[in-house]
Amino acid sequence: MCGDEDATLDRYLRARKYDVPAAAAMLRDTLAWRAREGVDRLVARPVSARKVLVIRRCRPASYVGFDRRGRPLYIDRVAHLDQDAMVAAGVTPEDYIAYHVLEMEFYLRWLCPAASALAGATTDTSLTVVDATGLRLTMFTRGVREIFAAIAKIDSDHYPETMGNTLIYGAGVVFRTVWGVLQHFVDPYTRSKVRVLGSGRDALRTLHSFVAADALPAFLGGRADFEAERRAWYRRMDQWVEGECRRAGNAWMDAETAEHMREFYEGRTIGLPSGGMRAGGAGARGRRQAAERGFRARGEIGFDDVGGDGGFHAAGTRRRLEGGARWAVAAGAALAAAAALAAAALAVGAGLSLGGLGPRGTAAAGLLAAAAAAAGGAWADRLAEAEGTLLGQPAVPPLGDLRSRVGVGRELSKRSLGGRGAGCCGLG
Repeated sequence: MCGDEDATLDRYLRARKYDVPAAAAMLRDTLAWRAREGVDRLVARPVSARKVLVIRRCRPASYVGFDRRGRPLYIDRVAHLDQDAMVAAGVTPEDYIAYHVLEMEFYLRWLCPAASALAGATTDTSLTVVDATGLRLTMFTRGVREIFAAIAKIDSDHYPETMGNTLIYGAGVVFRTVWGVLQHFVDPYTRSKVRVLGSGRDALRTLHSFVAADALPAFLGGRADFEAERRAWYRRMDQWVEGECRRAGNAWMDAETAEHMREFYEGRTIGLPSGGMRAGGAGARGRRQAAERGFRARGEIGFDDVGGDGGFHAAGTRRRLEGGARWAVAAGAALAAAAALAAAALAVGAGLSLGGLGPRGTAAAGLLAAAAAAAGGAWADRLAEAEGTLLGQPAVPPLGDLRSRVGVGRELSKRSLGGRGAGCCGLG
């Protein structure tokens, strides 16, 4: 294991509500997982530094300081995730998950002890702020869903109770509506950890009650330089990683990669594939525009009509639909996709488990997950097929028929009712 052993044991006990046999079983499962996946070897010989640079460029999310209680502060600009650029640069889902595990090991082995020393008391939880400003449903592709689900399960099963609070800033109307329903099925302790905020004065006031202005980035109403802070914290993490590698007799970076890393720390441009594959590049925009033209030509919804608040702009949507029934189907699919997106974002941000749901709540959550997976999955498959057809490439295989999707929800409900606690989407 890693970090403070007493704090680790307490986290597992908290995760199982101080049921000692259940906590012991969870800990044994984690030890077996660490041995099977070679977590210690992953730290001593981590994912390549070149791929780490690409991940950091394509997903601006990092520790940037501490909150008012002295807990590590992690900020995730989830709407800036560029999955296409990562794939184009050769980063696989396995690479991304391995990098996440490396981050969690850094958090427990170095950051929590450092925070505890600064606070003069044990600190083993963090504050996560998810900036959802500009988040669109079209970003929640099958690949992104699978990565988020895998990370949520790892955190829930093997890094329990590491997230103290999660604040989701800039959440749109649909996102907040979904959470307004889900929160009634979550126990009070779990619910108290999560705040789904808008983007007005009240939201900023809540953020500032958790984090001082000097530690919050400017786009969240603070005075900190987010890019400078995250680069500084990446340098700290990389120094720790290099130290672990040297102790094991390994080298993490060659001279060329080290130079690229220095450029990144200093805020200079790092090497990536051609500009068209970069975040917001012409290639990515062209693919989205081509897909939209195809949907417009068939009288169907243009996905750029999904606003930043997660809802449809009524006037633009109606112009692209042939009738009210069609609009209702599209809006229903978008709402279901938003439910799946909300569940994934909350799971990843909060590191929670399904153990917090009561029997009735679990059954309801399972049915909601089934509906979201069925409608949202079909919606995403349709977009992927359209993009594949327009680009002259094979369409992405669909996620499965309706029966298999409903089966996922039923299995989720069945597992939770059986008392296992941690489910496949990590919400609890």
